[in-house]
Amino acid sequence: MSNLSKDSKVWIYQSDRLFTNDESKILYQELYQFVRDWVSHQNKLLAEYQILYGRFIILIVDENQAGASGCSIDSSVHFIQSLEKSLNLSLFNRLLVHYFNNEELISVSLDEFQALILSGKVNHETKVIDTLIQNLDELENDFVKPALSTWLKKYFKVQLIE
Repeated sequence: MSNLSKDSKVWIYQSDRLFTNDESKILYQELYQFVRDWVSHQNKLLAEYQILYGRFIILIVDENQAGASGCSIDSSVHFIQSLEKSLNLSLFNRLLVHYFNNEELISVSLDEFQALILSGKVNHETKVIDTLIQNLDELENDFVKPALSTWLKKYFKVQLIE
């Protein structure tokens, strides 16, 4: 549980695969250092990070103390890009869908998820990761939710019975 305000800004970076143990150790070290030193216009940001499900990097900034400026956001993007390069990861693919099959988290392309819908292997109640959440409250309460409650709802056709 975080000490940051519930309306703290959240950025989510997603991987198409699990981080290895070695990658996770490096990520924790690098993320710790980054949020400790993260500033906006010479003001230290009140920031935290999380690694969730072994494949999501979450950066969180409580903007009640100091807001994240364009430059500080750019620095976080450059930092994540450097992690991508040094660890050979892909963290900016926004066309991934992460869904649960029983307890297993599976990552597929949007096209693959649409095919799973058509085949009936997933449905509107399938639990998915909502990577579009905006704040800490949503991260804590709505990160995992039924597909129909996310941006994926447009891919489900509601059939009316006459």
